[in-house]
Amino acid sequence: MPLFPILAGYCEGFLAKYLGIWSHYLIGLQLSSMIFQVECLVFCFAIKHQNIGRVINYNVVSDDYYFVGIVLFIISPIGAFIVFVQSGMKREDQMAHIVSKCPEFINQFSTLSNFAIYEFNIWSLFLAGGACLGALVCGAAFTLITMDIFRMLKTLQKKVSATSFKKYQNAVKSLLVQFATSGLLLVPLSGFVLFTLFTFERAQVFVEITLLIGALHPIVNAIVLTMTTSQFRDVLFG
Repeated sequence: MPLFPILAGYCEGFLAKYLGIWSHYLIGLQLSSMIFQVECLVFCFAIKHQNIGRVINYNVVSDDYYFVGIVLFIISPIGAFIVFVQSGMKREDQMAHIVSKCPEFINQFSTLSNFAIYEFNIWSLFLAGGACLGALVCGAAFTLITMDIFRMLKTLQKKVSATSFKKYQNAVKSLLVQFATSGLLLVPLSGFVLFTLFTFERAQVFVEITLLIGALHPIVNAIVLTMTTSQFRDVLFG
């Protein structure tokens, strides 16, 4: 939960309330999980691309590239978490920061036992640069793989049965829609950055709305996965 006008936030829930895990770590974990999810979708596209490629003997990539991809797949979320942790203010320095910079909010923050405050620093720049680079790489990989898959499907249609082709086609469509729904995860982050740069009176309310939209992602993704997967549709609707 953001705490405007200060660049800060706090978390509620089992981990924060009962285990006392610092909000800064939980926010970093959420960031890493978002990166991991996008990576999983891109990786699923790559695997589907190779499955189709092996059937039609076209654009089959060496396993060495996959090993490199797996290494980056593992390093990226961990690296993002480490950089994010370094970008935050030390917990013991937070109240002193409020006293010196925002004394009018001392009473409000005194009632919170678990919160995190942020200031822009060199680690923040590293994080922003890494996010831009990661988004560019994932976006480029997703675009190129998707375009190639649709070209390959035209050839695949001539080599497999209509039933098998339909399964390949549905799997690709399902992945595409799931990737599109992952955009909901970017709404809270984009809103947080936007309203931090351009603060106004009701910024707190608007950021809470973006968090609500982001929280809808698991529900929307589950519905999309169910409606785009024939096996799940058969179980639910017969």
